[in-house]
Amino acid sequence: MIAAYVHHLNDNSPDDVRQSLIPFLPRLIDTAAAEELEQARSEFFAWKAIRVFAPAALRAGRYSKRRDRYATRLESLTELRVALITTEKILNTLRGDLYMEDWPPATFAVRRAFEAARAACCFANSRDDHFGGASAVMPYESCPHAAAGAAFQAYRAGCETAWSLALETLGEVLSVRTAGGR
Repeated sequence: MIAAYVHHLNDNSPDDVRQSLIPFLPRLIDTAAAEELEQARSEFFAWKAIRVFAPAALRAGRYSKRRDRYATRLESLTELRVALITTEKILNTLRGDLYMEDWPPATFAVRRAFEAARAACCFANSRDDHFGGASAVMPYESCPHAAAGAAFQAYRAGCETAWSLALETLGEVLSVRTAGGR
């Protein structure tokens, strides 16, 4: 799970950020964990996409009251189901009638937050099934991929702290040792 996040960051970040990943490599050894802990990490990544990276992307670039309002709303979310509904509504408003190739990076960041919320809800609702909600359509790495993707889109949107936030997230998730998040 954590390696999926690192892999995505490595593939999409500038060289200096890639170099910043190197000190984390020894800490990645033996991070595979029991399903309960992996679920907690998955939700952790989902919340980072929703409450950190998407708001950072929305606030990057030229100021907009509407985008700032959306960012504040995302930062205040505490329930996955509400996050799923909220990110979908914000995404639909931002994309409007634009074709995907015309979306600005902030819209893509919100889409990644929506994907993270959807995956986290699916996993949370399917904890008792054999694969914990994971499938070929929604692999278990969906949340870390969405978080890393949202960080990349925040960078593309002009957020100067996107990569430091991404590295901070990596440090934090490596500290998650219990299903309760710490």
